[in-house]
Amino acid sequence: MMSDSVKEIVKQEFDNLEKPISLKVFTSKNNCPTAADTVKLCKILTELSNGKISYEEISFDTQKELVAKYKVKWLPTIIIEGCGVRYTGIPAGGEFAPFIRTLVMISTGQTELAHLKAKIKEIKKPIVVKTIVTSRCPHCPISVLMANQISIESDGVVISDIVEGYQNQEIPMKYEVTGVPATIINGQKEFVGVPNVGKFVDKLITVGRK
Repeated sequence: MMSDSVKEIVKQEFDNLEKPISLKVFTSKNNCPTAADTVKLCKILTELSNGKISYEEISFDTQKELVAKYKVKWLPTIIIEGCGVRYTGIPAGGEFAPFIRTLVMISTGQTELAHLKAKIKEIKKPIVVKTIVTSRCPHCPISVLMANQISIESDGVVISDIVEGYQNQEIPMKYEVTGVPATIINGQKEFVGVPNVGKFVDKLITVGRK
């Protein structure tokens, strides 16, 4: 799943981890072909983190209270505890590097959008942003990092749900998505392609006032 050279790069990135991170990994023995790979990925990341990352596998089939608590509908789902970022589908291919970067930013509390923090803090009501991507999309990682950083800077008021469209085809079909990345805000398709970050934040502020 991960070559030694990639493991070394990840390990170097994880040297920057500060606060511990806990991952909740929801899987099922039924109709979840990427479950084993998702758990294996989280296990490897835990081993490379020098104790800073932990994970717990949760059964969608039997642990219904936790499924309800974390509002899990599709599988596999990775919940990053204590923040507003979650992944629906395994972050593989082009989504792997942004996932690693996101973990570091959550642990350190430092993003590249700190200059927009005051504006992002104008978002007062909880908002769910689904970024629909595919693992081979060259532009999707930009949208992913943008949504995740906004979520981090909002202290979780903005929920960033990164959806792998091929693994969960019902979701792009529901929102009539024909191109990626696509950004869904509170159930409405707002952007196709990489959005301008300023316009993205302005849209979130507007939606949060409704």
